[in-house]
Amino acid sequence: METPRTRYLGLMRVVSIVPITCMLLFASLNWRLVLDYVYMDREALFVVRRWTLPAPAPTPFSTKTRYDAALPFEPHGLDDLRSLPQCKLVQMNALLRHGTRYPMAPEFAKMQNVLVWLQSTFHDDVPAWLQAYNFSYDAHAAEGLAPAGIRELADLGQRAGRLADRLGLSRDYTPAHYVVEHTHVARTKASAIAFANAYFTNATSVTYVVKPAGEDVELRFFDNCPRYLRDVRNNKTAMTIETKRFEASARAKALVDELHRALQLPPTAQLSFSELKTIYDACSYDVALFHDRRTWCRLFSVKALRLLDFYADLKKYYECGTGYEISYAIAAPLLAQMLRTMEAAASNPLGVVGYFRFAHAETVLPLVCLLGLCTDTKLLAAFDDDEIAHRVFNVAAISPFAGNVVFHLFACGDEHRVQLLLNERLVRLPSCGEKGYCTLPELRTIYAAALTYNFTEHCRV
Repeated sequence: METPRTRYLGLMRVVSIVPITCMLLFASLNWRLVLDYVYMDREALFVVRRWTLPAPAPTPFSTKTRYDAALPFEPHGLDDLRSLPQCKLVQMNALLRHGTRYPMAPEFAKMQNVLVWLQSTFHDDVPAWLQAYNFSYDAHAAEGLAPAGIRELADLGQRAGRLADRLGLSRDYTPAHYVVEHTHVARTKASAIAFANAYFTNATSVTYVVKPAGEDVELRFFDNCPRYLRDVRNNKTAMTIETKRFEASARAKALVDELHRALQLPPTAQLSFSELKTIYDACSYDVALFHDRRTWCRLFSVKALRLLDFYADLKKYYECGTGYEISYAIAAPLLAQMLRTMEAAASNPLGVVGYFRFAHAETVLPLVCLLGLCTDTKLLAAFDDDEIAHRVFNVAAISPFAGNVVFHLFACGDEHRVQLLLNERLVRLPSCGEKGYCTLPELRTIYAAALTYNFTEHCRV
């Protein structure tokens, strides 16, 4: 006999089944949209959330690229020695760039000046968002490590810590087992602290090593080489020869015209490539600091952003890459120190198991090139789109914010083997064949020139 209660329960069953049925129907028709899975890469150092629908590739911003948007340097996987039972990790020997920072003071001044110029001269013409726009940070934050940068280094520390736990390395800090070093620049110290707080079980006990300016040859060799400063870094002609050619090209004019239209400026308004560069910087910091593409980045097409990333790389190629031999050769003292500390660990199993250095893009890029990974022909402003897309010297893949170069030293029976990770991905060491690792004696032979490099003599003017 049907009662009001049974009628009510029957109705509730129908009501509950309908939304479930609709959800299942939607999922069956749109499974690509709702499938969200976690993929752990072969290094097991970071987790990537991925949709099965094709997603737009991250937009690179040269040295201002967020770490989580870094492009993979080498697409091919290598066998990881950590998976071999006969191999034991005995040392992590690392160089890390500081995390995402606020703009440098001169950059912020230019950004503020362009904003004021646009708002005061073309207030009624520019897009509505720009009419009332203000930067969400001020000059007092200039050059400092941003919250996004702290998170990047803390995440790196956590992942390195999980690796240490899995492979049996103690995470208790003692000066005998760990070295944590940074430069005299505040953002590298803040980066070191963020990493250490996440990695060590007793982070308050960490002693941070910092050498004074003028004595920090390993981490700031670019500041300590008079010949390099004279011939490259302070020589605007040498460092900007290709960027000037880019600025004078039809490509650059098209980029300026495109931005002119996006800003809705009157036809008579003059817009220079210098102002375009400043607006591009504002865009890159919005993405790096806040993951925000709703303001300055709306003014650029995807193609324009990729061209401007290449333009920024042109300067870095000559400043920190293989454009001039001295630009990367002066990283030899750092590479020599890394090799010596690995050899010390190989001969003393109770010695240093982790050496973490925190420095700059100008430290990372030359080291990577000295290792033989910058195999490009000379970067030129005249590159076509295909050459730009397939260049090896791609700063977003080498030294984004928090970019890192790590040697893993393994004891494999009676042999010590070394693998190289760039931004937590295994990369092939040149001259070591297809096996994906080098022995310590092989490294000493391959990089013999770095071990005997006379920094003082080569830098003399």
